[in-house]
Amino acid sequence: MLGTTLGVLGGLIAAATFAFWLHRMSRVNVPRDFRPVYAVQALALVLGIAAFALGTSTLGGVLGGFAIFGAVVFFGVAAQSFQARKIPAVAVGGPILDFVLPDHEGRPFDLATLRGKPFLLKFFRGHW
Repeated sequence: MLGTTLGVLGGLIAAATFAFWLHRMSRVNVPRDFRPVYAVQALALVLGIAAFALGTSTLGGVLGGFAIFGAVVFFGVAAQSFQARKIPAVAVGGPILDFVLPDHEGRPFDLATLRGKPFLLKFFRGHW
């Protein structure tokens, strides 16, 4: 009975963590500190392993297996997804990089011609 409860709890925690993570990713609002998410996912892993160690029913086994599999995949993907934190080349309020691009009539436009003057620069991605 205890193994089944731990398996169900581990599976529910794993599912909730995945739902939380996918929701944050879809909003491009991933937290800077991943440690709480790692800790909750590790808890789901431990509960899934404990469920099998103590003996579980089919439901507890399925959800415990999901917790174990999900945690392993989560940690594997997280281990491969780190990117170096770099200082952005352009920051809000900072100087913009000079460039020359064709304007709407095909003539070259040099951003340096606007230096010292206030301007609004908009980029449009054409879908036509």
